[in-house]
Amino acid sequence: MRLKNRNHMVKENRLEETQLCAQALLGRTWVVKTDDPEMYNAIRRNYRELKEWFQEYCGFNLIFTRQVIKLEKVPGKAYPWMGFAEFSDPRDYGLFSFCLWYLEDKSDGEQFLLSEMVSAVLEHIAGFLHDKAEIAGIDLTNYDHRLSLARALRKLRELGILTVVDGDEGEWVRQDLDILYESSQVVHFVLRHFEKELSHYVNVNDLAAGVYPETAEGRAQKLRHSIFRRLIQEPVILDSEWSPEEHSYITAKHQAVCNNLRAISGLEGQRFGEGLILVQSNGASECEVFPTTKVVSDICLLLAGELRRTYENPVLQSMYQIQREADGSVLITLTALEQMLNKLREHYGKYWSKEHQSQTTTDLSGSVIAHLVEWKLGSCPDEQTVLLSPALARWEGTYPIAERREEEGGCLSAGK
Repeated sequence: MRLKNRNHMVKENRLEETQLCAQALLGRTWVVKTDDPEMYNAIRRNYRELKEWFQEYCGFNLIFTRQVIKLEKVPGKAYPWMGFAEFSDPRDYGLFSFCLWYLEDKSDGEQFLLSEMVSAVLEHIAGFLHDKAEIAGIDLTNYDHRLSLARALRKLRELGILTVVDGDEGEWVRQDLDILYESSQVVHFVLRHFEKELSHYVNVNDLAAGVYPETAEGRAQKLRHSIFRRLIQEPVILDSEWSPEEHSYITAKHQAVCNNLRAISGLEGQRFGEGLILVQSNGASECEVFPTTKVVSDICLLLAGELRRTYENPVLQSMYQIQREADGSVLITLTALEQMLNKLREHYGKYWSKEHQSQTTTDLSGSVIAHLVEWKLGSCPDEQTVLLSPALARWEGTYPIAERREEEGGCLSAGK
């Protein structure tokens, strides 16, 4: 009996380790051995199981080397929030990509000056744009273009692709002071190779489509990959977002789908009236989850509760002109949303950060809407209306009762 219990504990520990590894692969760009040897070794121990699962259900390739482990993730559907939040112009992405082109030939630890990279990149861009007069080039005497390159360089540093030996991007932007960089080993794991030339793809979602055989098995594999990719990378998916074929698959196999996801990631798939959502079932997690630790998440939880109370009151529902759509979404005017947020700030603002306490109504609503959009809990059909996902009704936030507020520091209690 003792041996059986011990074996059971070993299996449980191994399962938990596998799930944390899967979450790390999904949540991180890569795992570098020198940066996190513990996670690197854990993934190595579970490599075969992880590789087989991600290949079978998502079509993701798990790259394993003596220095780096990377899961090549491909979105089932591309969204704006999947990009780099630090980038504010398409030019940023272009310069980021051209810098990667330059770094591809660099070895681990090789040093170079920014001026050398700029010279090579500008020459390459000029050749790339030859006979393409309709496409504007890069002019680094233009301050906005210099800021774009600075943002690209900072992102390369944040990802660990570059290390600054001497210098600063801000000083380069303002005074054209050169920077000494050092390349890292991970640069060779950034770019993804495609089956066709990029010019052959019509839109960004075509990049993720992949190539499957024109057989019944190939079509089934493509369908399975599309569904699992979206489930593990999107915060919530409404039934109305699936194609008829995908919806039939989810309806018929949702229990098996949820079991498979839980086994590899520890995330629990929960069905609700209008869709499917994955929730964290235990404390240990490598995933970024909602609600986050940001105050804006607290405000969204408070807003969810206020919306529920308003919708259940016919008088308030009429006053705020709240409309429920066929898929369960709630349509509300921007003015009504701002009125609700001002009401919440009046009652609970002293527990918010100074930034959110002092924001204008427009800025506060903008922050909340951006957070909801990032988590697929809301969208803006136009400049005057906000469409809130029925998934938002799964949460409600309240502050502790008055006599406990001082003792507990105004912590928010989230319920589902």
